[in-house]
Amino acid sequence: SSLNRAAAEAPFACSARLWDILSAARQAYEDTDRAFDISVGPLMTLWGFHRKRDTLPSDQEISDALAKVGLHRVEFDAAAKTVHFTVPGMGLDLGGIAKGYALDQVMTALHVRGIDRALVDLGGNIGCTKLAPPGREQFFIGIRNPFDTSSMLGRLGTVARSVATSGNYERRIVIQGKMIGHIVDPTTGRPVSGPAGVTAVTPKGVDSDVFSTAVFVRGAALATTLCEQREKTGFVLISGEPETPVRTLVGDVQVED
Repeated sequence: SSLNRAAAEAPFACSARLWDILSAARQAYEDTDRAFDISVGPLMTLWGFHRKRDTLPSDQEISDALAKVGLHRVEFDAAAKTVHFTVPGMGLDLGGIAKGYALDQVMTALHVRGIDRALVDLGGNIGCTKLAPPGREQFFIGIRNPFDTSSMLGRLGTVARSVATSGNYERRIVIQGKMIGHIVDPTTGRPVSGPAGVTAVTPKGVDSDVFSTAVFVRGAALATTLCEQREKTGFVLISGEPETPVRTLVGDVQVED
């Protein structure tokens, strides 16, 4: 919050932890071909996710907000660990990466303390240790049905990896009678109406958090590219209709009914 208030006026000096997560976000921006962009803050505000609005944004409002979005418009000084906004009104939003980053910190803390059999759940961002529960070969994580959140569409088996899911069924707002999902494409400035849900499984918590959001924005093509670039990475994409949901697996992922 302090950075967002001050970085347009002068370079803002970051703490070591803030610089660390910003560095991870910059890497995610490159890895996902801009599908994941923490500078999406002005768009989140525009669409009413930070403060309520009663009317849909106009094309001009969206265009004006997009002029304040894009990490290429942010200056990062690695030596001084400072951040400077080159355009007034910019704002960073860590909503798609903070829990994944925190999950990695927790998993590291467990490992350092010799805890090698645990499941950590930070509000849906899940980390699994290398050892499964006694008597089992894997942890099993349910894949929620985005069309009926009281039911599951199978269970994902894994060890030594992290799992995160992105979908518009958890956080939505209504503007002028239209249901608006909370995931916004940073290149178009508009909420995404892609797959119903995307679950990512990766060795790192920060990647599972970022990749689930990015693939929700860009779809299966990006999922395939990320699996080619990262070992032990996979995705479960849910599409179709409420009566006939379709489950598509990409990469290194196993799901049981």
